[in-house]
Amino acid sequence: MAFPQQKMKPKSKSFNRPFSKIVNKKFIYTVISVFLFYLFFLRSNNDNSDSSNYNYSFSPNNPYQHLPKEHGIYNDQILTSDPLIYPSVQYAPFLRELTLSKLFQSKTDENGNLHYVYDQDLDESERLFSDDDTANGNNDNDNNDNDLNDLNYDENLNGLALNKKSKSDKNNNHDDYHDDLNIDQPYDDNEDDEIHFKKAKKSFKNHGKIVFDARNNKSPDLVIVTSLDFEKFELTHLTKVITNRIDYCKANNFGFYSRWVQEFIPILQKHNSNKSWVKLMIMREAFHAFPNSKYFWYLDQDSIIMRYDLNLINYLLAPSILNPIILKDQPIIPPSGAIHTYKNIKPQDIRFLITQNENSIDSTSFILINDIYGKAILEFWQDDLFRKYTNFQIIENALTHILQWHPVLLSKTALLPPRTIASLHSVMDLPKGGDHLHYYPGDLVVNLKDCEARKSCESEFESYYQQIDKN
Repeated sequence: MAFPQQKMKPKSKSFNRPFSKIVNKKFIYTVISVFLFYLFFLRSNNDNSDSSNYNYSFSPNNPYQHLPKEHGIYNDQILTSDPLIYPSVQYAPFLRELTLSKLFQSKTDENGNLHYVYDQDLDESERLFSDDDTANGNNDNDNNDNDLNDLNYDENLNGLALNKKSKSDKNNNHDDYHDDLNIDQPYDDNEDDEIHFKKAKKSFKNHGKIVFDARNNKSPDLVIVTSLDFEKFELTHLTKVITNRIDYCKANNFGFYSRWVQEFIPILQKHNSNKSWVKLMIMREAFHAFPNSKYFWYLDQDSIIMRYDLNLINYLLAPSILNPIILKDQPIIPPSGAIHTYKNIKPQDIRFLITQNENSIDSTSFILINDIYGKAILEFWQDDLFRKYTNFQIIENALTHILQWHPVLLSKTALLPPRTIASLHSVMDLPKGGDHLHYYPGDLVVNLKDCEARKSCESEFESYYQQIDKN
């Protein structure tokens, strides 16, 4: 049976025409021109604004071009050619007596909570009453507060060039910083406590602005970083901690960077973080202070370097030496965690080295390499999301999470045996040759972890301090 033929309409000629003929070419050219003009106009505005530090052009040979300019917690900085940057520990007793309420101004947030703030975060009108109890409604007839206020504006006090200066000021140099604030400098008997309080406060407020002048001086290959707590230890103990680091650095041409833990209290208050997070903040400050140094070794103030003859780079960080030491296929959470370190990790790919004790990762001693991956690990580790999460009250918990859930960062991380850079102090006698965990004579470092709970930090430190091999 034949079906009737239906008349089919011819296809529209427009279906056979190319797209370029359908759309008006002039319209396309106009859109492209407007788009290019907009990009040019946007780029010009950015070049004349605060965003000029950014580079919007792409170059595969320069992966750092899109990173914002590094900065510390302070807006100003003071250049020094001295690679040994440490606080004026002789003022620790005065800082402890001043208390945080005299070292910082307080400000009430939108929820009515009182927080410490940095002077640079205050309005000009608020800054005039900085640390003035009378301005806060507390009239204690204490005349010392007004004298302390003068500290921020007294250019001649103690002969130190610690006044606020521009970052672009090439003369903003502080080479004589440690000559004036040496840890062994005796007090002037002719000066009363009021002057010491002023000097202590000025030193506290300005020490964090000091950075190494890397443009005009050769940067050390490695920088040791240590946080100091003037509320925890007495002056004699703090002096020994600083001296231990300085002597080792001088023996090996390394740099040293140390800050007071209390400098970071305004940041910790934001999420009620404990002081363990400060070590990450100080490491970030050290990266800024020594931008051209390659290795950064954080070492807790409860640790002691026992051998000055062991150069850490030659002793551990050379790839041929590091490769057999790395704990490969090791559980992140010992002894039987599900996630392990990589079996085939190469030492040249490592950017983060940390030890592990019997139960967890140990953050009392770790090493970061100054490149995009090392910085990424540090920034990610101290992100606000981790600090405000209730289960990450200590930094080891946050790091354990990172290594288990972020394989790229795990691929840049190496777990080391404890006795490489964090041998633990033992209260018991050890067998000949020691064990895999505890300090044995000849090790580079001894770690007095949990000495505060034992109430023996200073006595244990002193005992090991007398045993240091300085040859």
